[in-house]
Amino acid sequence: MEEKKSTERLSNHELVRLFIHTDKLHRSLIEQRMSDLNLHRSQHIMLLCISGFETPPTQKDIAKKLDISAATATVTMKKLEQAGYITKTTSESDNRCNRVSITDEGRNILVQAKKIFESVDENMFSGLTDEELSNFVECLEKIQKNLRSDGATLPPHKCC
Repeated sequence: MEEKKSTERLSNHELVRLFIHTDKLHRSLIEQRMSDLNLHRSQHIMLLCISGFETPPTQKDIAKKLDISAATATVTMKKLEQAGYITKTTSESDNRCNRVSITDEGRNILVQAKKIFESVDENMFSGLTDEELSNFVECLEKIQKNLRSDGATLPPHKCC
């Protein structure tokens, strides 16, 4: 995109495009770095979800929390189990029910993933002053308020 003079305001379309492009760059970099861990986004989200339960959840609990089908949950869990990040055990009270636990390897991969997010996020905001960050937050909050007043809603947060 051509650089515009700071006194010239971008059109709303250009602003939205810039915002979306920035989000895509962030997501792309996170996915690139996560691929170094051989961890797909959906697997990372599921590991986070599993780690958020106080007691080992059932596959049904996880699917419900992530708002995904049982079949989708099963596919992702199979990959996580093959990688050694989770274990499934049959519930003592119901043989048809599996409880899912995160392994030490799974916890370790979450620690590594967290470091990736922290690094990318820290770099993303490097060079910005406290005032610029404060203005950025204020702008985002106003934009969100405007969108909500126009009827926008978000589905429940899928990550635990």
